[in-house]
Amino acid sequence: MGLLDTSAVLLRGRVVDAAVLPQIGCISAVTIAELSAGPLLTDDPDERARRQAHLQQAESDFDPIPLDAAAARAYARVAQAMRARGRKVRARGFDALIAAVALANGLSVHTSNPDDFAGIPGLRVVDIRPGLGDLSD
Repeated sequence: MGLLDTSAVLLRGRVVDAAVLPQIGCISAVTIAELSAGPLLTDDPDERARRQAHLQQAESDFDPIPLDAAAARAYARVAQAMRARGRKVRARGFDALIAAVALANGLSVHTSNPDDFAGIPGLRVVDIRPGLGDLSD
C-alpha cells in the first residue's frame, strides 16, 4: 500500500510501467483539498473543467485517509526536516501535510516530484517519473 501525492493522482493515467505505483494506492484528504482548490484558481473555463474532472475522478476512485492527530504530530517532524534543508514549510504546505499522513500511516509516497519530499527522515519516496509515458501532449 502506498500514498499517491497530488502529482501522482494527476498523472496516473499516463503510467506505462505499473511498477512505479503501489499495488494498493491511496490518497490523503490533503490531496482532495489541493484538487478542490484547482478549479477555483483558474479563469479559463476549459482548464477549470479539466481540474474539476480530476477532482471528481479522485473522489470516485479513493476513500481519502484523514489528517488525524497522528498525522498532525508527524507534521512537526516533517516541518523540522524541511526547515533543516532550507525550505519554507508554508510554501510546501500541501507536500508537508501529505508527507505527515504517509509517516503517520507507515506508507511510502509516490510522486513525480521526489525533491519535494527529500530529506524527511523515515519517509520512503517513490519517483513515478521513470514509469510515465509521453507527457508532451
